[in-house]
Amino acid sequence: MKTTTKKNRVSPEGTQRLPDNHSQTRSIEVATEVRKWKLQVSDNGLTAAFKELEKPNTVVSLFWIARNLLLLVICAGLFYWNPLTSLLTAPFTARAIRALGNQVHDASHRNIFDLRSGIRNWNNVIGEWLLGPVMLYDFNSYIKGHMKHHGGLATLGLDPDILCYPVHINDDDSILIAFWKVYKPLLLDKQIWMKSLFGDLGGMSKAALLRTTIFWAGLGGTIAFLFGPTAIVSVVLYYFLNRASFYHAVKCFAELSDHPHRDEPNLKAPITMAAYTRTLPTTWVSWFLYPENDGWHLLHHVNPGVPMPNLGRVHNLMLQISEYQAAASKYDSFFTGPKSLIKDLIGRYPSTL
Repeated sequence: MKTTTKKNRVSPEGTQRLPDNHSQTRSIEVATEVRKWKLQVSDNGLTAAFKELEKPNTVVSLFWIARNLLLLVICAGLFYWNPLTSLLTAPFTARAIRALGNQVHDASHRNIFDLRSGIRNWNNVIGEWLLGPVMLYDFNSYIKGHMKHHGGLATLGLDPDILCYPVHINDDDSILIAFWKVYKPLLLDKQIWMKSLFGDLGGMSKAALLRTTIFWAGLGGTIAFLFGPTAIVSVVLYYFLNRASFYHAVKCFAELSDHPHRDEPNLKAPITMAAYTRTLPTTWVSWFLYPENDGWHLLHHVNPGVPMPNLGRVHNLMLQISEYQAAASKYDSFFTGPKSLIKDLIGRYPSTL
């Protein structure tokens, strides 16, 4: 019986478990790759359109933020009214939390408010005082960690988001069993679960902790004033229960999907940005798993300056570039068919396609 072994060593945003020779591993030459993509954009006459679509779409971004906050309020309110409603609302709550996390990400790239307008950096304001506290993130620490991911993409010791743990898949394993073997170590990793549940609460700066305390104290006081103190307990309980369960499960799947595992024999081999970064299929599943255009991950690494509301239009422009079109058309579904994402996650994507 043949066994396929995948070895990966790093939990996303967690403590790295590196091999002794990690300093010898080779990374993607990120700057070179980005220049290459920009040259192809220029050669295809897309530069002017790109520049226009790099401008933040503030109205849409703020609408998305408000919509997801409202969705959280509605779901928490239904739980307070009848806890059994959580059986129906839990997926929507997880989706809203994921979407707000994506807005933290967009704010970290300065993509919500236009810096060229001459006003103060409102990306920092909304990140530090609203999005960060909602997600329990230290916004400034998030920026530093995420910039490491972009700059050190696929490099052990530099990229904090590499997934690196051993996986043993047998040829006769069913797709579900094989997927569980890949998914389980991430899902049951204590550090990752604690991160999903508590965010950065255990390691925030004093300033971030103060902002988070002010936000939640203000929210709690408002809820108590309007609905009574028992409502506070209900809302907080519902929020953290979802973070510990549905949200954690969805976030782990997203982490698996954004970038593939790097096998132990190939850790030191060069790899391209297109090979290491996925473009996810656009289906109804995307609304839950990859809200607010989050599935166009290759495009984001090619040009992090494109705001999330504009990613779809830029993606359509990029399809004129043959290399991008080939990478972006790899999957036609998440879970079924020969070109499904799950086939790639377990190493069974057809090599002839």
